Amino acid sequence: MKGRLPYVWGVLLLTIAISHPAAAQIIGQSNNQAPPSTTPSVKASDLVITPRVGVGYTTPGGGYDGFANIQGFIPLKQTPGKNLLFLEGRFLLDNDANPGGSLVLGYRAYQTAANRIYGAYLAYDNRDTGSNVFSQVGLGLETLGEGWDARVNGYIPAGNTRQTVRENTIASNSYLVDSTRFQANQLVVSGTRQQLTIRDLEAAMAGFDAEVGGRLVKFPDDGGDLRGYGGLYYLSAAGSPSVVGVRGRLEARVTDNLLLGVAVQHDGLFGTNVFGTIALTLPGVRPKGAAPKSLLARMAESPTRIGTIAIDHQRETTSITVPVSDLTIDNPTTGQPYFFQHVIVGRSGGDGTIENPFGVIDSALAATRSDGNSIVYVQAGTNSGIPAFTVRDRVQVLSTFPTQIIPAAFQGQRIPDVRLDLSGIGAIRPTVNGTITMGSDTVLSGFNITSTTGAGVTFNNINRVEIRDNVIQNTADAGILGNGVAIANIFRNQITSARNQGIYLQNVGIANITDNTVANTLAGTTTIANPITGDIAIGGITIPNPGSIIPLPSGQGIVIATTSGDTNIARNTVTGTATQGIVLLNARGNTAIADNSITNTIGADFTTNIPPLGNITLTTGQGIVVAGVNGNLEVSRNTVNTVRGQGIAVAGALNGTTTLANNTVRNAVDQGMVIAGTSGTTNIFNNQISDIATRNLAIANPIGIGPAVINVATGQGLTLINSIGTVNITGNTIERVQGAFSTAPAPDAGQGIAVANFSGQVNLNITNNQIRNNFNDAILVGLLGRPSGTTSAATANITIADNTLENNGGAAPVRGDGIAIGIEQDAVVNNLLIENNIIRGNGDEGIDIRLGLQAVPIVNPTSARLTGTIRNNTITNNGQNGVQVEARGGTIAKIVIASNNSSNNGQRGLFVTTSNIILLGTPQISADIRLNTLTANAGGGTGILTTTSGVPPSAPQSICVNLVGNISTNASAITNTANVFGPNTLTVVNLALVNANNTGGVTFAGVPAPVDVPACP
Repeated sequence: MKGRLPYVWGVLLLTIAISHPAAAQIIGQSNNQAPPSTTPSVKASDLVITPRVGVGYTTPGGGYDGFANIQGFIPLKQTPGKNLLFLEGRFLLDNDANPGGSLVLGYRAYQTAANRIYGAYLAYDNRDTGSNVFSQVGLGLETLGEGWDARVNGYIPAGNTRQTVRENTIASNSYLVDSTRFQANQLVVSGTRQQLTIRDLEAAMAGFDAEVGGRLVKFPDDGGDLRGYGGLYYLSAAGSPSVVGVRGRLEARVTDNLLLGVAVQHDGLFGTNVFGTIALTLPGVRPKGAAPKSLLARMAESPTRIGTIAIDHQRETTSITVPVSDLTIDNPTTGQPYFFQHVIVGRSGGDGTIENPFGVIDSALAATRSDGNSIVYVQAGTNSGIPAFTVRDRVQVLSTFPTQIIPAAFQGQRIPDVRLDLSGIGAIRPTVNGTITMGSDTVLSGFNITSTTGAGVTFNNINRVEIRDNVIQNTADAGILGNGVAIANIFRNQITSARNQGIYLQNVGIANITDNTVANTLAGTTTIANPITGDIAIGGITIPNPGSIIPLPSGQGIVIATTSGDTNIARNTVTGTATQGIVLLNARGNTAIADNSITNTIGADFTTNIPPLGNITLTTGQGIVVAGVNGNLEVSRNTVNTVRGQGIAVAGALNGTTTLANNTVRNAVDQGMVIAGTSGTTNIFNNQISDIATRNLAIANPIGIGPAVINVATGQGLTLINSIGTVNITGNTIERVQGAFSTAPAPDAGQGIAVANFSGQVNLNITNNQIRNNFNDAILVGLLGRPSGTTSAATANITIADNTLENNGGAAPVRGDGIAIGIEQDAVVNNLLIENNIIRGNGDEGIDIRLGLQAVPIVNPTSARLTGTIRNNTITNNGQNGVQVEARGGTIAKIVIASNNSSNNGQRGLFVTTSNIILLGTPQISADIRLNTLTANAGGGTGILTTTSGVPPSAPQSICVNLVGNISTNASAITNTANVFGPNTLTVVNLALVNANNTGGVTFAGVPAPVDVPACP
């Protein structure tokens, strides 16, 4: 049919075009009444409508392609000036040269009384889209007048209104595996896959349109005009939403032969469209004798309608499930089928097929190829014990005991991983009596391994290894022992009573050690040689080549030594180890130690000589030890309980971010956490530390002040030693840390947080911590050191804010500051801020800041400096002074103490003092003390005191104080102690107004008397 359409329309138009005007039947006026005319001399014969032909073009619009047309108009029957029966035909050719056409049979009648033309038509339209042919029937009514027109058109598709353009069937690459089974040496699966059918369709749209409009402008001369119309339309088709749209158009009859039009429309399916029309007819439209501007001149106008069929392009997608069976599963890595060598232990003979398995693993291994596709699949059978064996390169050895999941592909397409048939239902693991040696790119899974001669599983200098779901026990060496591997994946193994280590890996690229259980390791006679490379320098103390003098006795749960890639140690359970729980040494790359549980390490003490400290008895039962990390380190969400050593120890983490977060440490020895020698950013967040035990260590005095051998007590919740860069200690809870008294000048133990820096710059932030019920200070910060070459003394910016520090220390003997800061030698604190803390019930001072307390003339001089602010703290019920600031030797302190509430303390609310002996320089304090509330402090409100040293000869001292706006229920005192070895200087800003400017009274005493100054330096 499609091929004959152009000829049908061509013959039709040719017939119309050659029709003579006389061919139309003309009915004369029976009463000889002349038709209406604006010209009285017009005859009926002058109003005869003659045939015409024309051409035109319409641009694309919503649902329509652009098309050119050839049209023919023939009056079939007419009464001139009265009525007209006509036939109009059009041949269409769209922009893609697809033909179409329409036939319109119409009738119009002129009503004199109303001076209007009324018309109706019946139409047939046909459109070839290039893929399908559609037909429709059209109906229409119209009324035309001098002032306004109205019309309504209907479009009714006929025949097959929804037809397919193309249809594609696509088989999905996604398979759903229902079952697996073995067939000879291969694995086959059955299941389903999705099949997708995509149909592109064309649908002819039914609808109607209606519009009203009229003349806007009359043109002179030939009687043309410009008309405007507006209206609604409706479109609907199967498979498409029904839409209502709006349309506006302009129509200009430039001459009787030329018609121009433009329209704009919008609907919810096709959106907004603008299209134009041009039509040229010969002869013109109006009868020869009709006046150009008369209504009868419009009697032969073509009906205004859409002369083609609206088409909606649709896409329909359907999906069906197609069963598949006996697909041979490929290895997606190699693109070749897996090849299984089946073993049932204890059988004889066999060829490795599922139908006739081997009885010996060595036979199966001998039949494998190192192509990455070979899997030795072992059922326990009558398992009397499998001897030691070696897994050749690129071979997997799997038992049926655990669930075995392997990656899968089919015909080059990746499909979901499949579970091996028979796996996960084995009653026992096959038992291996001897060491299993792994080759490169190998997997071992699901065995019970013991070895009386060596490690359970071992490997050396290989590419990749995976060891999972095994039980390894009673081995003569480590449970898993490896040296040299690019990627090590050690998952879900249970290791019990291994000698030396549960897992010990050296020289590793990437290490993933997760979900293993290690219990009851046995200490052997060996040590981990050279576990830490390079010297350790802590201030002026350097420990050379610590790996050679601090060997790690064996017995650890997990040891990873020397890594070059990322390391992940997660979700392991380690208990009852002879020494440390988890040890990581010399790691390069990003390291995470997370979600592990370490409990009940045994950790027998041992003594070693560490120059220059001498023989030291060290514990070996730490929970987690990390030493020598170059990169980012995260130690998080671990639980460490009842260990014979520090809970978590980190040393030498450089060039990255070190994070210790959300760990729980209970019942450790020496320190809950110790962090030493870190740089970059160190974050210590939200840890719970409690019940830390103390020890006493006898060491050689490293600084030469005091006795040659001193006792140093241990016992800190969190200790940081020479960590530089930015250190954030936030949100931690530290309680019940035990302690003891050390030999001076070593500090006593029992602090919640202890920070000691000997060199370098630290930005230290201690915020939002809860520290309570500890043997000694809640927070102790000690800075010292001297410049040497490129090494500076310790310098710091310190913020201590929003902490709750309560019930630390004791009264007999007095100990336990809420916050204690000691600045010695040449250390400098550029900015100290202590604010918004709650400090209560501590045995010693609430806040205690000392400069140069350990200074000794010539031997240990000091030039320490401090600039700081203490504000908005609540300091109550502490055993001694609420706030104490003391300077000694050649130190300088500039301090603001403002808006604090210091009440019910055992001594003064605030105390600022100096002391000195000759040859140490002159200590200087500048104190701005304002707006503090001091209530019921036993020793008075504020004390300002210069002293005379108890060890003569004393040396001069200097204090300047500005005391403004303080409220005290006790008298305050400003006292300058007489010093025969050189007068002390005590100056007061606005001395005469001090009592007026402070509530509670201020007394002045001493020789020389305090002196008035306008401002402190």
